[in-house]
Amino acid sequence: MKMRKTIMMLAAILCCAMISTVFTACGSDDGDSPADNRATTYTFKLTVKAGTGADDQQDIVKTVVTMPKTNGETETQEFSEFIEEMSVQPAVNFNNLPGECSITISESLLPDADITQKEKYGVGLHYKLEVISYDANGRVIDYKVKEEDSHMIVPAANLTKLYPKSTTLKFTVDKSGKITQ
Repeated sequence: MKMRKTIMMLAAILCCAMISTVFTACGSDDGDSPADNRATTYTFKLTVKAGTGADDQQDIVKTVVTMPKTNGETETQEFSEFIEEMSVQPAVNFNNLPGECSITISESLLPDADITQKEKYGVGLHYKLEVISYDANGRVIDYKVKEEDSHMIVPAANLTKLYPKSTTLKFTVDKSGKITQ
């Protein structure tokens, strides 16, 4: 009788172990629940450099990028003659969806630029804006790129008509993470 009780006890323990394994295997620990797949954050990266053939850009033009920070304030960075390429992006991802973002690239002639040294100047910018939205597990929901390479040869006399100028890059990210530029 004692032997039979022990076997029954072992059978009951084994049955409980098997049932808990079956329910664990049916659980959703793989991160694919609908809540995990929705967009939670987005970020951007803007790369700026002198346009192809715009050899005089950094010598005579001051370029300033104004971008939003995650706390609602703005930040400015200057692209100088000492930097071949400038990349700007927020320190942390934006987590307020839906979201809208506006980045301004302002260009003006340097105050001390001597534009009388040549008849013509090669100016223009190349920029690349990458926007990415992520789910709660850091997986990419959407990715968009906007890239432009502008350059022109401008007579020295027309430089003051061309500058100052600004370019505004806007994008939105909806609740599902879809990016529109």
